[in-house]
Amino acid sequence: PDLPSAATDDVTMVVASLPWGRNQRLLHADHLPDMLAALAAKLPNSTFSLLAATALSPQTLARTRLSVLEAIPIGSTARPRC
Repeated sequence: PDLPSAATDDVTMVVASLPWGRNQRLLHADHLPDMLAALAAKLPNSTFSLLAATALSPQTLARTRLSVLEAIPIGSTARPRC
């Protein structure tokens, strides 16, 4: 559904935790690029902060017209194991 402009006028940041681990294999995970593209088109002046197990692919970035300002490793692979 289309978002009314009144609902998007004051949105300056979108924060999302994308599917992790086994959840990345869920059927709906394939729809994430479409969802992000639709949100980015509706919120062109917003900053997106996405938490994900891996970086977005170059294809997804091109499709969504988002660009990476900074990528910081998170999760169990971001720190050395004891």
